[in-house]
Amino acid sequence: YTCHVAIISNEQDLWELSATEVRAAVGPAALVGVAYLLSPQQIKGSFRSKAYFAHDRALFDIVERMERAGLPTVFPHPSHLWRVLVAKEWPAHLCLSKEFRVPLCTRVSRGTVVVDATRAATEALQTLQCLRKYTEDFNHECREQATMRYVAKQACSWKSEG
Repeated sequence: YTCHVAIISNEQDLWELSATEVRAAVGPAALVGVAYLLSPQQIKGSFRSKAYFAHDRALFDIVERMERAGLPTVFPHPSHLWRVLVAKEWPAHLCLSKEFRVPLCTRVSRGTVVVDATRAATEALQTLQCLRKYTEDFNHECREQATMRYVAKQACSWKSEG
């Protein structure tokens, strides 16, 4: 076994890491894989605080470049599954299947929020109301207007405090 480590101190380093150079460093190994060990914390004094943040585009760009160079992701998950989990894409995919018991969900693009956050929120609520109407019609259920509650979550975020 051989282990090569690239320590990334900031997001810019992700863009500068060369997949070709990493592949060359690994050499002709028959079995290779890349493990991404993320630690967005740093200890300052006796208190922990979030000091690092990697934008999802930078993170998944390096993952995709490594995979194109023949270095598959082996940890924490295969890249396609990792993206679905980290980007919180799965609730929107499963929310209309009653068996999964996933709350209704819609996705809002970053660009829409940047251009007009109020309009983006209004459109998201309208979409959720349409989804609720669809599921009520489909499941022959009816809920009171007062029970309609929604949760907004930021995609591509994770909490690692502790």
